[in-house]
Amino acid sequence: MTGRTSLGVLACAATMLWGCSGSGPASSPWYQSPPGLDAAHGAVVSKSDNQAGGTIPDGDTRVVTVDGQTVSPAEWDKVTLPPGPHTLGVQYNGTTAAAKVEIRATLRAGAAYEVKGERTGPCDANLWLEDHGTPAAPKLETHLTAKPSQYGSSVMAVACN
Repeated sequence: MTGRTSLGVLACAATMLWGCSGSGPASSPWYQSPPGLDAAHGAVVSKSDNQAGGTIPDGDTRVVTVDGQTVSPAEWDKVTLPPGPHTLGVQYNGTTAAAKVEIRATLRAGAAYEVKGERTGPCDANLWLEDHGTPAAPKLETHLTAKPSQYGSSVMAVACN
């Protein structure tokens, strides 16, 4: 190898390492609100307890993705987003069954939203985004899929999957 070729390979390798060294903005595998965004300037979307009818508890409904990027479990209680159009991956997280739907919405600055889920049958649920300042949004019907249990398949797996 000539001196010039070695120098070229060395320069290329150094550029690749520098590019991967994190000298640019840190990236995260999780959705992150823009720095400095607070509830007054952004839109806050909170999780809610599922409505299963009667007094039977059935988990919660939460935002698990924002515009295709995964939301950290630490942010499932509430996530703050910039105002504007977004696609929210909303998960019905029941005790024995779950489902995920995408809800497209244009969120307003300073608004408070809540993702809601209600069981409509053994294997079905409605999910929606409720804006506390306006009438109820349309509900999206979805089919629930049984969650695996530590003991193997459940009765729900036979009925719902």
